[in-house]
Amino acid sequence: MEALAKLILGIGAVELTKDSPLFTSLFREFTLETKVGLLTIDLRTEQNSCYTLFSRFKEPQRAAIHFPCNPHSGKYNAFISNDVTPEQAANIAVEMLKTTLPK
Repeated sequence: MEALAKLILGIGAVELTKDSPLFTSLFREFTLETKVGLLTIDLRTEQNSCYTLFSRFKEPQRAAIHFPCNPHSGKYNAFISNDVTPEQAANIAVEMLKTTLPK
C-alpha cells in the first residue's frame, strides 16, 4: 500500500492530513487535480496491496463526458484482477489515474 501511495503522490496527488475535515481513519485519503476538476482517492489502511482503488470526481456530470465514471455520484473506481502482483496492480491503478491529468 505504501508503494501505491508513493506512486499517487508522484503524479501530483496531495494527501489529506488528520486535521482535514474530510479525513477518516479507515482510509489514506488524497486529492488530485484533473482536467475535469478534483478527484478524491481513498486507500484502505488495512489493505496490504491494491486490488481496488476507490476514487470519486467532485463534478460527476462534467467528468462523465470524458471518463467512464458514475454520472450521478462521480465514482471512478478501479477493480484490478488479483491475478497480478501487488506491484502490477498499483501500476495499473496509477496508469488509470494518469489518464485524468491535464496534458
